[in-house]
Amino acid sequence: MQLRPEIASFTFGILNKQQITNLHEQGCFVIGTATTVQEALAWEAIGADAICLQGVEAGGHRGMFLKSEDRGMALLPLLIETKAKVKLPLIAAGGIMTGQTIAALQSIGADMVQLGTAFLFCDEANLSPAYRNKLLSSSGHDTKLTQTFSGKLARGIENQFMRELANNETVPIYPIQNALSGPIRKWAKEQNNAEFMSLWAGQGVGMGRPLSMQKLVSTLVDEWYKSKSI
Repeated sequence: MQLRPEIASFTFGILNKQQITNLHEQGCFVIGTATTVQEALAWEAIGADAICLQGVEAGGHRGMFLKSEDRGMALLPLLIETKAKVKLPLIAAGGIMTGQTIAALQSIGADMVQLGTAFLFCDEANLSPAYRNKLLSSSGHDTKLTQTFSGKLARGIENQFMRELANNETVPIYPIQNALSGPIRKWAKEQNNAEFMSLWAGQGVGMGRPLSMQKLVSTLVDEWYKSKSI
């Protein structure tokens, strides 16, 4: 039986118009990821149905695909500026950890939100003990943008590996650096050594809550309802 997912969401790069058409013909709602207004406009131009806007606060790798010297915009100005120029529904992402924040972003133009780091704290998250302990003891100030693990910018909790390679201007680009650091990351996980793992996390990490996934979602909904009623 042929599977036809209702939603096709893309994080890295951008499709072309024919690929969008092919997905639409299969009944897919297409979501692209953008980190700048220009990237959002590019997705709109080829026929995407919605755009996930990733602010610089987001953990891990962001969906940057247009060359830029800038490391990224904060979610708030990115959302406001994009809302004024793009007609598509916008999904806000980056540093979102509470229902109050969800309500606030919706009040200035977000149609939906996307959370990542918040769910790393959940009981169901398959993390090493060292990674989990780092999450629980970190704040947003402890996260940095780095190219040291993969050769592409990503936000994670600063550790020894990041510090030692921070001033190394010869770090290869992706995917070379990603392949080179792979054995080190694998060893670190086996040794439960957080100093050489890629500890991806967004700037909201200090607001993380170690709950079950069900409890976290119900808490976010309760906070959202209370904020909407104020």
